[in-house]
Amino acid sequence: MAVAASPVKADDYPALFRTLLARSAAVALDTLDPHAPRLEEDARERSLYTLSMALDLAEAWQTARDLTLAIAPHMEIQGYRREWIDFLAKALAQATAQQDTRAIARLYVYLGRIHQLLTEFAEAEACFRESISRAEEIGDQATLVAAIDRLAIRAVEQADYPAACALAERVLALLPVDDVARAPSLFILGVVALHEARLDDSIQSYLEARRICQAHNNVRLLAQAERNLGLAYLNARRFPEAETCLLRAIDLFASIDNTFELATAQSELGNVYWYSGDYARALECYNACEPVFVKAGHRLWQAHIHNSRGCTLREMGRLDEALAAFQLAIAVGRELGSRVDTAHFLDSLARLHLQQGQPVEALQVWRAALDELDCLPARPHLVYNMIANEIEQLQAAAHLA
Repeated sequence: MAVAASPVKADDYPALFRTLLARSAAVALDTLDPHAPRLEEDARERSLYTLSMALDLAEAWQTARDLTLAIAPHMEIQGYRREWIDFLAKALAQATAQQDTRAIARLYVYLGRIHQLLTEFAEAEACFRESISRAEEIGDQATLVAAIDRLAIRAVEQADYPAACALAERVLALLPVDDVARAPSLFILGVVALHEARLDDSIQSYLEARRICQAHNNVRLLAQAERNLGLAYLNARRFPEAETCLLRAIDLFASIDNTFELATAQSELGNVYWYSGDYARALECYNACEPVFVKAGHRLWQAHIHNSRGCTLREMGRLDEALAAFQLAIAVGRELGSRVDTAHFLDSLARLHLQQGQPVEALQVWRAALDELDCLPARPHLVYNMIANEIEQLQAAAHLA
């Protein structure tokens, strides 16, 4: 992007500096490859150094804005969180000063996504709602769709499945039938169907998303589709198919250097091995992906690793270690207010009590899990029915009230 020369006096050093800074931002933008799967270190450092100053200058706003928006997806994919929030906040301040509504709407999506990855859910939701308002104001459909998709994910996290489906259907109604932007909404419908124990519907949603992503050769969304489909197959106990999809997802995420989402797929692959009785490979997966979640500051995924590792250790007879892992997971789940996840973690603990010959304690923990789920806007039937069935069987076998 070329910057026109401006008539600046040779001894007007502040003006010269501003002109040179605007040109530096343009050079940084021009050197970026918009089709590159990752942002190389030298390009990243050059861009961040330039933005650290250019975002403060009104004269450099257009180029600084374009550079910020160009590297934002890469910064998220490559695991930058707190440091990137500062740049997004500075960009938002300048966009507001410039009354650049289109940029404000897009920046709020990126800022909300980072907050969501940091499990700062209230901040994330506020960002997405602000983005929706600004995008509707100017008719920016692409940004509107992106913000609604993220708000739908938040609704799933809160187990508000009717709201999540309504948001997903709103997006699907806006887009042509083969538009790749439909994929995230199909993911939402798939995960809601999974929580509601409609496994065939979940698989079909993910298969449709995968078909669209393959047709458009969108590697990032295709990788997500493979991972999500693998999770659906895992819950359907179709382990070979789950493993195949998750290994594909891992390869695809690796090809675009998306270490965080690669780790999520690797975590689910560990669960396939755990369910299949291959405990050593399961632990290898958990150990490999845990540092990624720690670095990213995603405490809920860390809690899932604690829980999955605990389940594996429980099956290996390492009960004290399993107990410690479950306690860690439950504490984080409750602290974050994630009731569905907490119920899963409590279910794992109850099974440990049962394995130790403590049916009364198991029953108490399972009831606590149902209490968590009873507080939700909608019942997640997959986990609820599983726990309710365990309680019924335990009461019948042990004659417990």
